[in-house]
Amino acid sequence: MPSSTILRPGNYRFNAATGATGTMEIPAPPVPEIEELRRLVKEAPVTYLTAVVDNRHGSVAINMDSVSIFTPEGAEYRYQSASEYITRLRDALPADAPAETRTRLDDLFIAHSGEAPPLGMKDFVLVGPPVPNEMSEIIVHPTSGFHPVPAMPANT
Repeated sequence: MPSSTILRPGNYRFNAATGATGTMEIPAPPVPEIEELRRLVKEAPVTYLTAVVDNRHGSVAINMDSVSIFTPEGAEYRYQSASEYITRLRDALPADAPAETRTRLDDLFIAHSGEAPPLGMKDFVLVGPPVPNEMSEIIVHPTSGFHPVPAMPANT
């Protein structure tokens, strides 16, 4: 059941059913390396979210698939992993783009890929539309095939 509380941009936390915990910054500062390449391929601006996953007590790897933010009016704002976004940027490169640019995109993809393994921690970046000023629910999809979980304000 959706919350009747109005949530605002800020810091949030979540607990995955597999034992991992996470903290999120909604929105987060832009990632300069991704922004530089986004501008290079003339893509529209994006908003960044960050998540720090602590999986030291988790039983499966966590990859931060996506985050959905819902407004009180029922609109959904979806944020995808930065690695998926970087793949889209790479696909948008002109055919005659310098090899150095492709290499930088490949390196950036690798830096933003992967999982937080059991017993480990990892920082994640997600991208999507501007964060609404009023939110009714934040749902974290920590790993494909597992149940999504709600994010709660970090100060509660």
